[in-house]
Amino acid sequence: MKIAVVQMEVVPGHPDINVKKMLAEIKKARAAGDEMIVFPEMAVPGYLLGDEWENTAFVKDCYHYNAVIKKCHTRHRSCVGECRYRYPTKK
Repeated sequence: MKIAVVQMEVVPGHPDINVKKMLAEIKKARAAGDEMIVFPEMAVPGYLLGDEWENTAFVKDCYHYNAVIKKCHTRHRSCVGECRYRYPTKK
């Protein structure tokens, strides 16, 4: 399986900007023939300080942008967060 691991600067509190970056990376991964793409943890909302998670509008925006990413992956797998892939060991 060909996997693209994305290192991107995540902008806290701006899922619109982050998802725009993610969509560009997905496009590149598709062109490269990658079967899976892995994004940093909290790539959509970014790490937040304070109580932004109590802001209903912000949470709804994050759900919306998660759906955008999900819709983009009809034939590819994606992962947001800490992923560990174990390669088979040679015996």
